[in-house]
Amino acid sequence: MTQYADPFKPKKQNADSLVIWHRNGDTGLFKKVTDFHSDGTTIKFKYHGKSTNTDREATFFLEAISGYALSTEG
Repeated sequence: MTQYADPFKPKKQNADSLVIWHRNGDTGLFKKVTDFHSDGTTIKFKYHGKSTNTDREATFFLEAISGYALSTEG
């Protein structure tokens, strides 16, 4: 598996939102993201699922996505 350099690797970050672009053109939007970090192979984070009103943890393999963006207001 390919290891990617990741500027977020040294520390966990919080963000107001995270967008993930999937290779098939779909996007995923996650709000209230906490503990975002990468080990060079995956990105991992916690978020609050609005439709289910549940706190969740997610993991995505970097090879399986096209990209991502974190956004923090203020």
